[in-house]
Amino acid sequence: MTLTDRHLDELKRERWRRFTSRKAHYVKLIRRGPAHIVPVAESAVRTNDWMAIVAIGEALIELDALGLKPLRRGGFIGVLMSTLVEEGRHEQALQVFDSLTEADRTFAKAWVLRARALAGLTRLKDARQSLAQALKLDPEVRDGRRLMGLIEAQRDLKPKFAEGA
Repeated sequence: MTLTDRHLDELKRERWRRFTSRKAHYVKLIRRGPAHIVPVAESAVRTNDWMAIVAIGEALIELDALGLKPLRRGGFIGVLMSTLVEEGRHEQALQVFDSLTEADRTFAKAWVLRARALAGLTRLKDARQSLAQALKLDPEVRDGRRLMGLIEAQRDLKPKFAEGA
């Protein structure tokens, strides 16, 4: 059985409906407080529920745009992304951080966590640029200087032909 264009469109609409429904649910949870969404996000990371991770990220960005600034409360982003990075899922973490830094160019912690993901991918030059942006925004940003020192030490140990790869 082959799928027709109509069937594919129906599948896409159903998937979009489920995504927007989940996002609306996550918006409600986040409005109640970051502590309500952290266990849900950690479970999504553990079970590799990428749709939930993206829906949570979109909900956070939507609330941030409304001025509620959930991205900056409760350390939620740090918990979620640290989990991704610690599990070695640097590419997924980087995708989320790219979205977050695009949504709020002044969110220093997002730049630091983006640098962690880039360092995990051994993209040291890009990691240094992200850290420089974070430190420019907030010279006292948590873990910024420590991570910069680790990246510099890693760069010094790396063969020169591999730099920037």
